[in-house]
Amino acid sequence: MITLANLRTSTNHDKELYLTRNNFKIEYFFSVLLISFIVGFRYDVGNDWVGYVDIFNYIGSDTSLSFEDQYYEFVFFYINRIIFQLGLSYNWMFFSMAFFSWYFIYKSLPNKLIPLFIFFIFTNEYFFWSMNGVRQFAALSIWAYSIKFLISREKYYYFFFVFIASLFHNSAFFLLLFYFLPIVYNKKLFLILYLVSLFLGTTDFLFSLFFKTLTLLSTFIPVLQSYLRYFLPGIDNLINHDLYYGLGYLFIITVNTLLLLFSGKVIKKYPSSKIYFLLFALGAIIFNLSSNIFIIGRLNTFFLFTKTIVLSYAICYSWSFIKYRFISVISIILFLIFFFMAIYNSSNMSSPYQFLIK
Repeated sequence: MITLANLRTSTNHDKELYLTRNNFKIEYFFSVLLISFIVGFRYDVGNDWVGYVDIFNYIGSDTSLSFEDQYYEFVFFYINRIIFQLGLSYNWMFFSMAFFSWYFIYKSLPNKLIPLFIFFIFTNEYFFWSMNGVRQFAALSIWAYSIKFLISREKYYYFFFVFIASLFHNSAFFLLLFYFLPIVYNKKLFLILYLVSLFLGTTDFLFSLFFKTLTLLSTFIPVLQSYLRYFLPGIDNLINHDLYYGLGYLFIITVNTLLLLFSGKVIKKYPSSKIYFLLFALGAIIFNLSSNIFIIGRLNTFFLFTKTIVLSYAICYSWSFIKYRFISVISIILFLIFFFMAIYNSSNMSSPYQFLIK
């Protein structure tokens, strides 16, 4: 995928990247086709694989079931229903969702950044996660594409694509609010907030604040009421008290800190990266305060995903200076090492990888 993407990159590092048009060429089509096949025709790969297969059979086989009788999102519901009625297997549901998602991934950034973007999606384990968060990954990919309209301040385009994203996962409705977020990034301020949040660690206060905010918003956006069911068991059942903070966690914290430290230089060279650093900084702070609260973590994924983008900008920046290129090489090697460790540890139950073709 990276090799195919490199065929469409430019050698001009100094051109303002967000002004460079992303042309979806035939190389991208074959890349999306390849990854969609790998994701679609898998067997018992991913923690939620069985659940999605059951959902497919449930939605497809019960013809009396209407959209209003269940709580899955509009597009996801009808993709399952149509594919089942066509006599196709659940593999084509996974394939369709993956194809749609990766198409928007390839359209999210200028061609120059796509190879790095793909690399960091895999090495930051978002590929493994995408096979569990099938619906949310589709919404996430559309939102990644819509961020360009935040940069250009094209309100209606941004609202339109966020609405489309919400048809795959309701959590995308939260993203409507971020059009009104001031695109103001102060490196020193966010670095201080990040270090303070790192020192404070996970706190129940954030969980309580999140629950109250969600309850308030659900009165205006009824579709969000379905998320309140996650809070019914109580806070103790929503917090992972046995979460292990190992070498991978230390690597994440170190990389996050370094990205914030050097963000000023990257933004100065590539001003379009400012919105991504802002979203990433917010996500990193929330991560420090709620790393073991899964419901907040699922929503924070929208912010943390931008880490793959700021890493792409950062590597592109360092590679443009000969004296900094060793930083790029070392960074890529380290990410590859942790990527192989993720495979060895079967991240998101994605290894061993098995195929079943019907």
